[in-house]
Amino acid sequence: FLSHLLLRFEVILLVGEQVITPNVVVAGDGSGDYRTVGEAVEAAPKKSSERYIIRIKAGVYRENVEVVKGKTNIMFLGDGRATTIITGNRSVADGFTTFKSATVAVVGEGFLARDITFENTAGHAKHQAVALRVGSDLSAFYRCDILAYQDTLYVHSNRQFFINCLVAGTVDFIFGNAAAVLQDCDIHARLPGPGQKNMITAQGRKDPNQNTGISEISDVVHSAGWHVWDADFALATLYYAEFENSGPGANTTARVDWEGYKVIGDESEVVGFTADNFIAGGSWLRPTTFPFSLGL
Repeated sequence: FLSHLLLRFEVILLVGEQVITPNVVVAGDGSGDYRTVGEAVEAAPKKSSERYIIRIKAGVYRENVEVVKGKTNIMFLGDGRATTIITGNRSVADGFTTFKSATVAVVGEGFLARDITFENTAGHAKHQAVALRVGSDLSAFYRCDILAYQDTLYVHSNRQFFINCLVAGTVDFIFGNAAAVLQDCDIHARLPGPGQKNMITAQGRKDPNQNTGISEISDVVHSAGWHVWDADFALATLYYAEFENSGPGANTTARVDWEGYKVIGDESEVVGFTADNFIAGGSWLRPTTFPFSLGL
């Protein structure tokens, strides 16, 4: 994926706020159609070609939710990222796999979420504990907070887009094998546990021919920029790049000297990582009604 902070964007397409009428309402106090998010998802139609909107009223929903492959074109619409919170605490330390630790996991194609917090409160001592796992193709997230410690946001697979979101964590807290673009997002490194280092991203590419990749900028990035994962594993085959970064952590003079790391100076080398090219955003982002930028 590519952080929006990596690029110098010149054109922003803003889609005006629209009144959205939900299909069903979730409210923990019983004032809606369902009390839990999971119940609303279970009742949603299968393989829907129309957008199915689940409004989640303000409240803290302590549950683990999965939008399975057959549940397509579902949208979670919260009352605000500070007030609509889906939270869990599954972790590897408590016997779950990283994959199964997610508080919310979405696989069904065309998933959208707006104005919601996805959270895993397991803490740094519990190691891998995912807040949000996304394997939904053509999925998008707008004004969402994604909060945990290790492995916060699992961008598992397919094409994904995040706009005006906050992602916070400690170790490898944005990771996976998706083609994902983050635009105008805040990426916060939280205080790690004893003996831990902050690793903001961890790329899970398995095939050198795949176009997925991870790069970003942060004002807390160490001067070396990048850190080995396991001795010299993949140092000769990886691809990490930076382009026109700014801020205290942007100086590349002391960066690692790996064969696969480069500083891009020519815009022509970067256009392949824009939302238009990297995730074919021009063909599907506009109907989301979320703001986005397609190019440099």
